[in-house]
Amino acid sequence: MNDTNAVPTSPAGAGTRGSNLEQALRAIGFRCTVEGVDRLAVIVADDEVAEREIAARRREALREIGVHGFTHLALEVLAEPAERATLHRD
Repeated sequence: MNDTNAVPTSPAGAGTRGSNLEQALRAIGFRCTVEGVDRLAVIVADDEVAEREIAARRREALREIGVHGFTHLALEVLAEPAERATLHRD
C-alpha cells in the first residue's frame, strides 16, 4: 500500500523534515537551527535571547513540529546561567 501522506522515519527523512521545520520556524520569527532525530525535533536557538523567545512561544513551535511530522520537541539549553546556585555534592 502506497500512502502519499506517510511521514518518513529514517534518519535521512528526519534530517529533511528538520531542514523544512527550520525554514518554517525561521519564517515565523524563530532564530534557530533544527536537528531531526527520528520523531524528535531538537531546536537549538541562535543565542540566549532567541532561546527565551522560543521557550515563551513554545505552543507555536509545537504546532509547527506536528505539521512537519515530528511528535516531540527538545529545546537545547545553550549555557548554564552564571547566577544559578551551585549544588553541593557529598
